[in-house]
Amino acid sequence: MKASCVLMAGNQTMLGSLKSLLEPHIEVSAMTDNVLSLVDAVVALEPDLAIVQMTIPNREQMNMTRVLKSRFPEVKMIVVSDHNDSVDLCDLLNKGVQGYVFQHDAKTELLPAVEEVLRGGIYVSSIEGQEGEHLANP
Repeated sequence: MKASCVLMAGNQTMLGSLKSLLEPHIEVSAMTDNVLSLVDAVVALEPDLAIVQMTIPNREQMNMTRVLKSRFPEVKMIVVSDHNDSVDLCDLLNKGVQGYVFQHDAKTELLPAVEEVLRGGIYVSSIEGQEGEHLANP
């Protein structure tokens, strides 16, 4: 797995936990908790991947993904969320998000999701104990 720059956005406490899952395998270059800081970090660092943590989606969090994908479509994105609404999931995937990991599965699924997304695929977290779905881009 090769990524020269990975950004994380969301709740700082949760991001610390997610970062600790990735750091033995990949370096996280920056962490932020709002849209403006995220946009500034993307402009400055030109990341390969952004990992956005969401609780139940709210306007600020959905705006973070929308802004990132519209302004920087080349940046791959994974959403980590405790929300499993299929409508929101489909909306995020339709907006160009390449990965979706349920927060309670992050310990086992975040690294495989990062690997799959960096290879150009799409990763959707497991549902009710089923293995996560890996999809190649068409």
